[in-house]
Amino acid sequence: MFFHLLKMPKMAFKVLSIVTLLILVSCGESKQEKNDITTKKNKLKALKKELSELQGKIITLQADIDKEENIDPKSRLKKVWVGEVKTKEFNHYIEVQGSVKSDKNVVVKPEISGVLIKKTVDKGQKVSKGQIICIIDGDLIQKNIEEVKKRLELVEEIYQRQENLWKQGIGSEIQYLQSKNDKESLEASLATLKTQQSKTKVKAPFSGILDEFFVNTGEMAAPSMPLARIINLNELKVSFDLSERYAKDFSKKDKVLVEFPALGIKKVVPISNIGRFIDERNRTFKAEVTIDNKDNLLRPNNMAVVRLNDLRKEKAITVPSHLLQKSAEGDKFLFTVSKGKNNTVAKKTVKIGETYAGYTVINSGLSESDWVVIKGYNEVTSEEEVNVKGKEDLYKSYPPKLIKS
Repeated sequence: MFFHLLKMPKMAFKVLSIVTLLILVSCGESKQEKNDITTKKNKLKALKKELSELQGKIITLQADIDKEENIDPKSRLKKVWVGEVKTKEFNHYIEVQGSVKSDKNVVVKPEISGVLIKKTVDKGQKVSKGQIICIIDGDLIQKNIEEVKKRLELVEEIYQRQENLWKQGIGSEIQYLQSKNDKESLEASLATLKTQQSKTKVKAPFSGILDEFFVNTGEMAAPSMPLARIINLNELKVSFDLSERYAKDFSKKDKVLVEFPALGIKKVVPISNIGRFIDERNRTFKAEVTIDNKDNLLRPNNMAVVRLNDLRKEKAITVPSHLLQKSAEGDKFLFTVSKGKNNTVAKKTVKIGETYAGYTVINSGLSESDWVVIKGYNEVTSEEEVNVKGKEDLYKSYPPKLIKS
């Protein structure tokens, strides 16, 4: 081996020497670092032991002083208030906006043109189905009717004579048929004119309230122009949109809470209709409920807030959401206190579920009858003994059930 090294080129020999030196230095540094870490660990262990012994001496000395001065040791502990965990029925609701609609909200248009000569009802007045609400000038139609009647009298006389002659075998069939056709044509014209005349009297299509006239007396009315609006407010509908994710959660007859914030009205009603079409623009489908409005307080286009119960748990462990804290690792936790002579704090890491109205479901990590720290929880640490000053109701602001079965 030595002879092989002597035969190596001078430059290669230098490179090999440097590499060997670096390896020896790195090994030395690695051992040195390992020795330093071991030393630090041992020193930390000794300091912890020393701290523990010192804390024990402090506690003992403080207890002796308190005993001599007749001081209650608990008075020096941190004060906390606790609440006892119970199982509760938990309901989660989604909230969507809706709008009041009416199927009987109609703009009446005349079927003929003419001057509006008379209104038979006033705005805001109740009307019945078929009741006349206004009259359009029909003088021209009446004149045409009278003219056709006179012509019809003559044509009927001619027809009667032609018919008698035809029965006696006198005259031609063509003359008889021509007179018959003239008579029937004028009769049809007269019937058409009478139909037009009947349309000069505009009638209500259904019972309701005449909400507004769009044409004043003396102005021209035409089939293309709105004449009046009639509304029936006894039965209204609230229409709202639901996300497609709830397509399986709700069906007809499921009850919902409908609120009208501007009026302070709340009603629990069943869903009357659910759409089967998903709007590709916003990925929602339509739903609606029917609202009894016999007091006539609601109006079309009133804003509504609809709450639907999308989750219900009969027995759930819940806590006020503000008691939950987040660790550096991202876990949710809260503090509990042991029951007994010495009240010791424990840090409970929990798995949470749904949240509604300030309360959160705890899926795991907490048990019924546990004492949860509700006051002073920001000042305590795990395994610390505390002074429990009192118990409070953990559920004094628990959200009520909005929709009863």
